[in-house]
Amino acid sequence: MSKKKNKNTESNSRRDFLKNAALGAGAAVGMGATSAACSVTKPILDVLPELDSSLVESENFDAVVVGAGVSGAYAALRLALVDSSATPVSYSERSGSTPKVKAQPPRASSPIANFLQLKGKTKLDVKLFEYSGRVGGRLLSTPIEGVDAEDSGPLRFAEFGGFRFDRQMKIVWETAEALGLSDEPFYYQELNIEENNIVNVRGDLYTNGNPKSSEAWKSYPNISQTEKNILNAGFDLGNYITDLAFSDTLPSANSNTNLANYRNVASIVEIPASASRPYPSVRITFKSNFNQNEKSPTVVTISGNANGWSFSYVLYHFAFNSGDWDRVKQIADQYEQAKKKTKITGRPFFDWSWWALKRNYLTQEAVAFLEDDSGYNEEGNAGTVETNIDENYYFSVKSDGTDLGGLTYNNTSSYSEQTAWRHIKEGYSAIPQQLFNQFRKLDEKGINKNSSVDVVKKQLIAFTKTDSATGDFPQYQCLFYARQQGPKLSISGAAALNMYQENLIKANASQPGSKERDESMAVLKQFKLVTCNFLVLALPRRSLELINQNNFFFGSQGVQSLLRNSVHDILAMRMFVAYPKPWWLENSPNNPYNNLPDKNNPLKQSEFYPVGRTRTDLGLRQLYYWCYNRAVPPSSTLIPKGGNYVDMEKPAVMLASYTSGDATRYWRALQDGQPYDHLSGSQTQQAHLFNKASGKPTENLNIRNPQAGGPRHGSLTMGVEAHKQIVMLHDRMADYDSLPLPYYVHFEDWSKDPWGAGWHSWRSGFAKSEQIPRIRKPLDNENVFIIGECYSNVQGWVQGALNAAEAMLQCNFGLPWASWLSVNGIWLGQGTDWVSASTQDPDPNPCLNEDEQFAPDKKPVDE
Repeated sequence: MSKKKNKNTESNSRRDFLKNAALGAGAAVGMGATSAACSVTKPILDVLPELDSSLVESENFDAVVVGAGVSGAYAALRLALVDSSATPVSYSERSGSTPKVKAQPPRASSPIANFLQLKGKTKLDVKLFEYSGRVGGRLLSTPIEGVDAEDSGPLRFAEFGGFRFDRQMKIVWETAEALGLSDEPFYYQELNIEENNIVNVRGDLYTNGNPKSSEAWKSYPNISQTEKNILNAGFDLGNYITDLAFSDTLPSANSNTNLANYRNVASIVEIPASASRPYPSVRITFKSNFNQNEKSPTVVTISGNANGWSFSYVLYHFAFNSGDWDRVKQIADQYEQAKKKTKITGRPFFDWSWWALKRNYLTQEAVAFLEDDSGYNEEGNAGTVETNIDENYYFSVKSDGTDLGGLTYNNTSSYSEQTAWRHIKEGYSAIPQQLFNQFRKLDEKGINKNSSVDVVKKQLIAFTKTDSATGDFPQYQCLFYARQQGPKLSISGAAALNMYQENLIKANASQPGSKERDESMAVLKQFKLVTCNFLVLALPRRSLELINQNNFFFGSQGVQSLLRNSVHDILAMRMFVAYPKPWWLENSPNNPYNNLPDKNNPLKQSEFYPVGRTRTDLGLRQLYYWCYNRAVPPSSTLIPKGGNYVDMEKPAVMLASYTSGDATRYWRALQDGQPYDHLSGSQTQQAHLFNKASGKPTENLNIRNPQAGGPRHGSLTMGVEAHKQIVMLHDRMADYDSLPLPYYVHFEDWSKDPWGAGWHSWRSGFAKSEQIPRIRKPLDNENVFIIGECYSNVQGWVQGALNAAEAMLQCNFGLPWASWLSVNGIWLGQGTDWVSASTQDPDPNPCLNEDEQFAPDKKPVDE
């Protein structure tokens, strides 16, 4: 009796402690916001209630990576490959035709080298955790039932997340190549491919054709005469306003500057305005070719007097595709410096959003035209202008050489094969899956104790700092919750933490063997405590918010401000629709594909399939003709580029809605309700690309659960509305009752938890060069790191996710370049430098030192 009373007293004391600790958390955070403890070297005290490991399974690792998207999978594999006894990768291996995934030693005297020396071992123990039911993050590739994978056109896998990359994104395709993956063209605004694809805005329907003869803007009568002249000349309004923005900081083609010694490689001719082309232009003829395979000199035509940006852009891509890395660095450095100097109406460049810049230089009617015609919803986007302009500058926007965003090229030969938009044949999510498979192999060989079989559906609830450390390396304790699948079983991180605390109290207060203790212990089995010395959070902003914020890290006012305020969430959704036959190719009085001229092939247009993008101001916004069953094998002598015979009686697939911003909200309102299952009840049984760690497909496929393994099942309302808009887009409403309904309607809304957004954009007022190095390691004295697409230099792209990971691994951990990266032509973004590899230096260090990163106005993150 006395013992029981003492136990209750102990329990009440513990409950009071936890209650007071929880109540004190808010006060501690508030105090941290106003106290002097606002330096990166002085984080506020830990305010997370104690994590008791006595009744919970626990593990210890050197490094823990949270988030198994492409960035997290990449970082986990690279850390697991660290081996201080390995031989450094040679220059010939790094630049060879078949790069290998190999173990490498860290750089001498680096943080990881020092840590391993303290621990007295050569390798790191690494663990990877993932919140959702699969590896891949916002890359999700899946086959579509009804499409013959062995006899279909390109793009065999539906891509519910990212789906394309440019060959100038070298870190992406070199990583894919090292993993044994292959790529193929992805047709996007290729005018020789898409000239007959549809544009439907303001009720007018027309085909892409050549942009020089495109007349979509004529549906917008109130645009200015200057804007009409630019569009009539075939140039791009976006490039026009960007040139104006940089007119004082980047030299024009006609200036006497020595920008990258351009006069040594090109001649320049001004072309005045004329009746047929009522806008002046500049023709640049390069004296050499983009690469050795070009048969004729490269000629580029750019608008106006080429005020800076367009000219710098042309030179950059010429140098990049020529492999002239010294010139690439020179041009890129000048562009980065110009951004810091540029002011528009007295305001710094970084304070402008892309939306505001358009409104500054264009009429509202022209802004509306760009919004409707682009397929993207940009209005209201608070993203900095730097995000938009950098994306255009550093990518080769067009791939066939005919036109790059208003910059017209004359060549259409091998240059297009070198820089075309590409797609991973095995599906884009094969990159993180193969990274994870390589990570698993190290575990299976006993090289790493990562226990990689058990990674998915493990949510990081909270983490704290312990009193233990390895030398100068702090130790962190992380609480993970094994997520239970299903709408009724899924709970928030806050609820999971409360459940942990309550059952910990009950278990300690109950007698061993009692029903109460057994019940509490059963609940506590869903939790695991993991300690580590390096914690990598490969997570976007919303996922970071789902972790308990009452700790030394998130409780810091500077960290909160930096993570929450620096980026803007971009809502995005992908919806795939499959039809029993490609009815849009059938002959019909209202079919816009009827009797269209085909200059490449004597076949009728309806005998080969259109590929690439169609765009509209309808709720669909963008539609991609994705995949068809083929009737015969392709023949290069008969089939036009990108075309192929189609079996008109077998299924065909569309990426029928690619939306962002407000258009995503439109479809979100239609997501719930009775599921769409017309013609086929087997959608829930289809196969998906799952890695072995995810278990059987049937265990992970809950199509109404956004955290499950596969795409979500569209509602009946969504399916019917999508079908109606597709018919309207093709001007076939007169045939509506006779057209087949889709048999497959699935989607993924990336604005749902745990992702919170399809991609992100830096907010106005936040310069990437200042923020990116800080966010990688927000607190100087802590080994807690943040990587991923969200806070990268290339937001919304796999390149940005890999750049962030590789920059962290090299600049914060001290690892060498990945063994499979050729180094040349890869820039990891702000806070790093371009490098040129040589036989004398197989591992050039791209990292700027700390003083260089923040000079001359370095500030602590919490200031």
